[in-house]
Amino acid sequence: MPRTSGAELKDEGNLAITYVGMGRYEEAEQLLTNSLQDIDGIELRARRAYRRHLGEIYREQGKYAAAEDALLETLNSCRQLPGKDHPFTLRHVNGLGVLRTQQGQYEEAKTLSSRAAGGRKTKLGPDHPHTLETVHELGMLYVAQGDYDRAEPLLLQAFHDREAKLRPEHPHTIDSLEGLVNLYESWPRPDEAAKWRAKLPPKEAAEK
Repeated sequence: MPRTSGAELKDEGNLAITYVGMGRYEEAEQLLTNSLQDIDGIELRARRAYRRHLGEIYREQGKYAAAEDALLETLNSCRQLPGKDHPFTLRHVNGLGVLRTQQGQYEEAKTLSSRAAGGRKTKLGPDHPHTLETVHELGMLYVAQGDYDRAEPLLLQAFHDREAKLRPEHPHTIDSLEGLVNLYESWPRPDEAAKWRAKLPPKEAAEK
């Protein structure tokens, strides 16, 4: 029998996702692992989401082999249902693209991130937060490759659209600001880096 009810599992999963956003990866990993043990109490879509979040946790922890297993498993499942171009599937494509960037597998990362960006733009619109997530990640891929001319317009677009769509203090907007600082420090264009660093909230600016 399932250890907990479906409602309790959903609450547990939602709490784990909150922990992911807070960077509390070990706690989130434990909650998601426990929830997935009660597989009969979780609907298919939730299981896929939990596995994707586990993949993201492993990626942030540098556990790339475990991250790859989790993300590929859910992506292959999503290709059958709900389909390869469904927004839910494209979230997994985007996550795998980020992993490939961190692994230094840039050509595959570009293929995955470009597919996610195009699919999300078509399905969700050009200024949807998920579309902007992929635009940002594609820009960061180009930064990692040292292709700063191609990275700049993508990161600027992601920042300005996130600032307008979300709010200046939203974590995703802050991510875009940090991405621009990273870009201009890497280029290097120190005056531009300083300009964007000055826009960061005090805590983030102090850590730079």
